[in-house]
Amino acid sequence: MSFFAKSVSPVPSLQPISLDRIAEVLTSEDINFGFSDDRERLGGYWGEHLVEFILYGQTSEVLQVRAHWGRPLEVARWSEMLERVNANNSERIWPKIYVDRDDEVLAVMAEHSIDYEHGATDAQIMQHVQCAISTSLSAFERLDEAYPEAVAAWHAAHPDWDSGE
Repeated sequence: MSFFAKSVSPVPSLQPISLDRIAEVLTSEDINFGFSDDRERLGGYWGEHLVEFILYGQTSEVLQVRAHWGRPLEVARWSEMLERVNANNSERIWPKIYVDRDDEVLAVMAEHSIDYEHGATDAQIMQHVQCAISTSLSAFERLDEAYPEAVAAWHAAHPDWDSGE
């Protein structure tokens, strides 16, 4: 007599991650992307936001999915944006959001990083990608609602943009 009524499927083995593996996973899901000229990162647009896939670490074992909220927002809003992203980071576990500035505008990024030192299955990579993108886009929707003037300025600067949505 058996205690288990069904057989157990073999567990997929963990394989080292690489940009080529990430590209294969994205391709298998019909996700459009491209390599940077130096082939150091992958990227693509989800709606109106650039998303990059970058490997870090001694053996390129850390996968970081970094999304850019590309809206133009003047540097004078620095403190206000810091409070907003800090509130997001304290209320939600993903993604980590941060703000940087140059002489004219703020840059807001969302990141989700995982260390795959022991490797990953394709399903784990895809789950990471889906989680990073969906949580980043949700955070960007909240920013768009808070800063409609930045959205309008972005659209004015990109009148021919077709996000494919």
